[in-house]
Amino acid sequence: MRDDGGAIISYIQTKDLSESLTKVGFNSSLVVHSGLFPKPISLNTSLDVFNVTSRVATDTIFRCIDQATSYAGVLNNTFAPNQYFYEFNRSYQTPGWDPNTPVCDAPKTPSKPNGDPDLEYFKCHSGELYFEFGNILRMGLPLRDSNDLPFSQFILDSWASFARTYNPNPDRTFLKARGYVNTSMELNVAGDWRPVKYGAWSMRALQWPSQQVGFRDVEQCAALGWPLDYYSPL
Repeated sequence: MRDDGGAIISYIQTKDLSESLTKVGFNSSLVVHSGLFPKPISLNTSLDVFNVTSRVATDTIFRCIDQATSYAGVLNNTFAPNQYFYEFNRSYQTPGWDPNTPVCDAPKTPSKPNGDPDLEYFKCHSGELYFEFGNILRMGLPLRDSNDLPFSQFILDSWASFARTYNPNPDRTFLKARGYVNTSMELNVAGDWRPVKYGAWSMRALQWPSQQVGFRDVEQCAALGWPLDYYSPL
């Protein structure tokens, strides 16, 4: 998840970034003095502080080591024939586990009372599960907009394709034969999910529509002690 750490740490009610970082176990001096984690400025100062703390948590607990694993896998040809890397940028937090409510939930608006996934919010740990298992409605939850269902269909089709062929890009003729028009439409708009290649460290940002993007926070990860070549120094 883009903000995987946002549900793992505590939301510290403070306007002091160093206090927030220290209380959840991070080296505040290292983070602040690096100059690589600027604090956003809004009317909600404690949320601005949490924003940075969540980013540090995501990098430290999840992102940096995952990207270093991907890097090492490419250098050592571990995941032949290809390696596919991803990050969810659309989420639906499970009501049964929703730490730091409501930061991990899509903001509610008059036009979208169940939440608007197109607005900014923290995409937290476990927020991808309903899409991966295709069970939003089965769990008695509402579709928040017209994209929740086709996005889940696209994720399921991608996962099933990888299980069949080791390639998460479903065969277009298969999709046509089965009438899977939503996934076909997504692929036509977003293009193929490209594998990670040496020198082209990219991943799929899974959203609607999806995008191929570069690895995130590479410089920040290095400053935190988790460089891209952590497992495979050149």
